[in-house]
Amino acid sequence: MNSKKNFSLVCLLLISTILHAEPTKERQTASPLVAVGNFNSGPLIIASENDGSKWSFVESPNIGYELKSVSCNGKQCTAIGNAESEFPLIFTSHDAAHSWQLNKNISGLPINMKSPYLRAMSCVGNICNIVGKYSKEDKRHLPLLLRSEDSGKTWKFIEIIDYPNIDHFKELNISCSGLTCIVAGQFAMESNDKAMPHYFLLASHDTGRTWTKIDKIRNFPLAENLSNTLNNVSCDGANCVAVGLDLSLWPLETKPFIVYSDDAGKTWTYVSKVWGLKPVLSQLLSWMRLVHVNCKDKICVAGGMRIDTYPNQFSNKPLLLISRDAGKTWFYSPVEISGITAPEMTAIQSLGCSSTHCVVIGEGSKGNFILTSKNSGISWEVTKTIPGTSDDFQQNARFRAMSCSDKPWVITGDYYNFETKIGYPFFLISHDDGTTWQFKNDIEMLPQSSFFTLMGLTGSQVNYKDDNFIPQITFGKFKQNQHALKDKKEIYEAIFKGH
Repeated sequence: MNSKKNFSLVCLLLISTILHAEPTKERQTASPLVAVGNFNSGPLIIASENDGSKWSFVESPNIGYELKSVSCNGKQCTAIGNAESEFPLIFTSHDAAHSWQLNKNISGLPINMKSPYLRAMSCVGNICNIVGKYSKEDKRHLPLLLRSEDSGKTWKFIEIIDYPNIDHFKELNISCSGLTCIVAGQFAMESNDKAMPHYFLLASHDTGRTWTKIDKIRNFPLAENLSNTLNNVSCDGANCVAVGLDLSLWPLETKPFIVYSDDAGKTWTYVSKVWGLKPVLSQLLSWMRLVHVNCKDKICVAGGMRIDTYPNQFSNKPLLLISRDAGKTWFYSPVEISGITAPEMTAIQSLGCSSTHCVVIGEGSKGNFILTSKNSGISWEVTKTIPGTSDDFQQNARFRAMSCSDKPWVITGDYYNFETKIGYPFFLISHDDGTTWQFKNDIEMLPQSSFFTLMGLTGSQVNYKDDNFIPQITFGKFKQNQHALKDKKEIYEAIFKGH
């Protein structure tokens, strides 16, 4: 009898271990570097097998409009994007990005799915999770979650609670670490551009098998809040941080919206203060938004944009915040660099850290910029010159994505000159933690085209980009009538739509 009990106990322990085991790491060979995007209104894939010193265009199925994200585990690679059809767009490679096939091995898809849009992907070992959105027949946009346990060979639709009162989900992002996966983004109760967005959080504690909607955030000032959005999320172990924008009613302003969890996403806390971040007293209004966050070993760096508004003019500055306790406490990191004026650096596009070294890419009135830090974001240096590039490149190039999770560090982007009608994708490679960069634009077998857009890169997060963030305010009219605007929706429209 005892032997039967022992055997049953062993079986139960074995089943529990299998169900709760962390993702296995099949990475036996080095993964290629892969960048994805769009050209000629179709998907674009460019890959490198040798640490970024040589890049080649790779043929892919001429299906869909653009690719947004890519991930590789050894020779197995997956790229996702916007299908512009009734089936999710997933490309799969089994030979280290040399060839790609459309992957239709997706089970459980809703019958009434329309316009699926896969936006972001996070992989841990052989387990990958994709987040996006799709439309139903009633034209509502709902979250779309897909999960794979074999490095992207087969996928399963993950059903979550339906949201009958929500019209439009957008800008969903995902981060997974160990057993934990977090989806962060925003939704609106109406699909039109004037609907006020609000944050959206989902948490999974079993590598994406099941999900729970997060409805409560500690210390959240509901009485003051007009609108709030989350644009990005980063998890490292049990610590997760999500960032975005918080629009308060009185005082009427936007400020960084930061929430953190130290228990794998089960509970979340609102960060009410950023030390050292103060408004300019003489300004009319202040607008601050975070679009990216990266956390590693309790060091978190968040970046975005700050706009101080005065009568009839703007003052744009990059916004960098640093945390050294996994997102609980935050400090403003002023970007004050000799010889570089604030208007030249206006918005942060992406950022990342490896150990104490961090790199930030962004854009401004005089082109792109690269900032590096060797002390976890306490101070920053600007990369003033990149060998092989010209002033014309600085003006007409756009940085798109960046990866510093492995060596080498890679920045990717695209160039287009409107006068010469010449365009090409490019890469910047660093083997010394961002101290120096090598320019690469000699891409083998690249087809003839003027427009190339690179959006995703292995090892990077999908970036949030909202060109409508800059408030379109009719200054005199708004200043005169701001106290008469009592309805929340009317206030929102006055701020962001210039009504």
